[in-house]
Amino acid sequence: QSRQKIKLIVLFLLIVLGSKELWAQNGGRIVGKVTDSSGETLPGVQIVLDGTTRGTITEIDGFYSIINVPAETYTLVFRYIGFSTVRIENVEVITGRTTTIDLVMQDEAVVGEEIIVTAERPIVQKDRTTTTAFVSREQIQALPVQNIQDVINLQAGVVEGHFRGGRINEVMYVVNGVPINNPLNNSPGFTVESNMVSNLEVITGVFNAEYGQATSGVVNIATRSAPSDWTFELLSYVSAIASNRKMDFLSRNVDPGSGLNADDFGTERVSYMETAGIPNRSEINLTAGGPIFGNTLGTNVTLRYVNDNGRFLGRRIFMPDDYSGNEQVFSSSIINNPGNRDAWRIESTGDNEFVSMSEVERLSMNTSLLFNPIKNLRIEYNNFTQLQKDRGFDHFLKYAPDGRNWNYPENHTHILSSRYTFSPNTFANFSYSNQLDKFETRLFSNPIADSLFDNRIVAPEYSNQAGPYTFSMGGNNIYYGRNRTKIHHLVGSITSQINRYNQVKAGFKFSFQHVQNVQLGIDVNSQNNYTPVKTQQSWRNVNLDIQPREYSAYIQDKIELQYLIINAGLRLDYFDPAYEIPVSWAQASELTIPDPDNPSQDISNRTKAKSKYQLSPRLGVAFPLSDVSVIRFSYGMFFQVPDYALLYSNPRYISDPLSSTSRYGNPDVEPQSTSTFEVGYQQGLTDEFGLELTLFIRDVRNLIADQIERDVNTTNFAVRYVNREFGTVRGITLSLFQRSSGPLSWTLDYTLQFADGSYAITGDLFERVQSGLDETLTLARLDWDRRHVLNNTVTFRPNNWITATFINTFTSGRPYTTSRNNIQSFIRNNEDRPPGFNTNIRTYIRPFSSKYDVSLFLQIDNLFDIKTANVVYADTGLPDNTFELQAAKRLNINGLNTVEDFFDRQDFYNAPRIINIGFQIRL
Repeated sequence: QSRQKIKLIVLFLLIVLGSKELWAQNGGRIVGKVTDSSGETLPGVQIVLDGTTRGTITEIDGFYSIINVPAETYTLVFRYIGFSTVRIENVEVITGRTTTIDLVMQDEAVVGEEIIVTAERPIVQKDRTTTTAFVSREQIQALPVQNIQDVINLQAGVVEGHFRGGRINEVMYVVNGVPINNPLNNSPGFTVESNMVSNLEVITGVFNAEYGQATSGVVNIATRSAPSDWTFELLSYVSAIASNRKMDFLSRNVDPGSGLNADDFGTERVSYMETAGIPNRSEINLTAGGPIFGNTLGTNVTLRYVNDNGRFLGRRIFMPDDYSGNEQVFSSSIINNPGNRDAWRIESTGDNEFVSMSEVERLSMNTSLLFNPIKNLRIEYNNFTQLQKDRGFDHFLKYAPDGRNWNYPENHTHILSSRYTFSPNTFANFSYSNQLDKFETRLFSNPIADSLFDNRIVAPEYSNQAGPYTFSMGGNNIYYGRNRTKIHHLVGSITSQINRYNQVKAGFKFSFQHVQNVQLGIDVNSQNNYTPVKTQQSWRNVNLDIQPREYSAYIQDKIELQYLIINAGLRLDYFDPAYEIPVSWAQASELTIPDPDNPSQDISNRTKAKSKYQLSPRLGVAFPLSDVSVIRFSYGMFFQVPDYALLYSNPRYISDPLSSTSRYGNPDVEPQSTSTFEVGYQQGLTDEFGLELTLFIRDVRNLIADQIERDVNTTNFAVRYVNREFGTVRGITLSLFQRSSGPLSWTLDYTLQFADGSYAITGDLFERVQSGLDETLTLARLDWDRRHVLNNTVTFRPNNWITATFINTFTSGRPYTTSRNNIQSFIRNNEDRPPGFNTNIRTYIRPFSSKYDVSLFLQIDNLFDIKTANVVYADTGLPDNTFELQAAKRLNINGLNTVEDFFDRQDFYNAPRIINIGFQIRL
């Protein structure tokens, strides 16, 4: 069987790589026909992209074609003896699309006469066979957004990173033709900063065969390359929270010390305006680039530094080593004297200051070098470096915020790409990338010695000094983890426009990965004199070292006729997990087991996980009904390997003797398989107004679920991941737009979707396993399903010195499972959280004219400071009230905070109003 797989892969690669008519999508195509005023075709007309060396001449029938044009806005120049030279400005080229520019040339009445024409983008895209959004750098700069993810979320069918009801980790991110996802969690290995982006393409429909390892969508990002002239840009801004939302906070009314009384503390209700620091966020962006040696060598460098305190707040009343009682024997004066507040002796040495509890500091750099050694060869090198330091919010450490771990994500990515042009109709690409993702989480950012076993780490007893419904009065996180992912990508392709109707493309990708993951349990207890040491409990320690491999190849043909466009392709994906699994999962922790055929002999309890592969057809068809009307449909099958964090969890298959359940990863599960079908319709209503309607359905198979059985040796439960669950997503999107042709432009899109998936009824899951019965599966809404999403953008530009853009968003609430009297509903996700509405605005002002382009801007996020609940209590459906709160009020809780303070969760709500003020200078 393995030999047959290898033969199949080799045969497919030979077909792909042996073809001359191959290509990889890197730019767009400009085509058209040139005639004179009588309608006669003009052969030999010279056509040039102004400011470049790219161009062509018309054929005998006046037809011309320029392929592989980078996605930008150009000026086309047409020259022909005896006719006036024509310059067509504002010709917009979109990645993977065909821009048609037909021209009627006029006889030259005056020698040297030049005619200037402004091109208008067609109201519909005739050659688009699926749902795709293209966003240029100018559009990104005009939108009131802070990062690329905000831009992506504005596209129809995308909600908070979920593409058409899919999981957030089902999207492939591609930068300059190379994927950048980290296979541990299938999220982008680094954040592509907005000032680095030249343009981006968001594909929410059936994507072409060149894209794989994703089942929901693709984000294709092109970064800025070396410009033809030296340019410098500086953008900087500061932010502040401007909200009167109020929150309860504990306060200390005396100086810090030990032996304090409960009466030395109180509760005050304060607003964000009173507590959040100014500035709450600061950012600086630098960009510089230009030619170093004519058109042969150029460079572009972008830098971005972000210092963001976030929106979550705490108060430093306690330090991690504060203990209110006898810490020699860990006898808490609060727990030992319930209800007797006079007997409490409180240690509180914090400075009583309000502090951020979601701080992020990040430095990003992208360096690009462009080298054109000869006319037909282009070589480009890109380096992406990102260093980050952050801490996450922890509600229970609200008054001991220094007890939270610091996280250190880090990325270094190098991409070396080359492009060789064989002829005006054929070129080849080859890219190599070296991506290194590192992550570490530890308590101290400035360790005294070894940060892992730093003596400042305190025992768990410091976190448990008070009773239920109270915050920590000391203590810290006691865990350490780090991972390292090294990926080598080899990506190759060839392109050929074999005739005016067929553009055939194919390519391959090889990925060689080395993933290391270390998680260590730390013990701080009396057995080691309260000195932090690595735990001896082996099941708490993880040490993963794997080298899986991925291979893929594709071939695709784009056929463009006058009234028919076809995108047809086939993709092969292959994955080798390069790991072993237990022969008997009921004895997973044992290296050997009795031979079933000869119980007196032992055999190995390990066998190699099988390699996986899939052939995935892709088909898209568009029927232009007229110049302003197109109907399309598309279908595709997709393949995605689950996150390595699931496949390789508990990699040594160690059982936990202190728990009734041991959980194991399973590298032998099948990849997720998805079939997607969509039908779309584009219609131009007028020269400025258009609409698009899309119906889609996705069928998802091989989703990960739990398989439970008895451990033979301990009679405890052994849980592993298997392919059992499935899902279905269906919906409709409707988009209306007015393109920018005057002072006002706008877009409006609405998405209605139903995202359902199977799940095991957890209430009887273990009981049925104990009885030897299969689990009961049912269908319910997925946790991230939002039925209704409405996005609206409005841009007002009355002149060249002022621009204002509004973004309005309405979303229905995500579902949740209700609970009454501590009994969870039998029907999962049976109610909706409250809906949300948000408005952002960004205003640009160019205060004066000079040779320098200077802009001032004001951006306000959540303009009306609307408070929306993202999370609610399951028993009431409210974010600020629960029956448990009412019950707790009748108790004498053993702690300093009020019950209302404990149940008031900042993380249950959206962000408050934030005002951003900044400037931009272009030289």
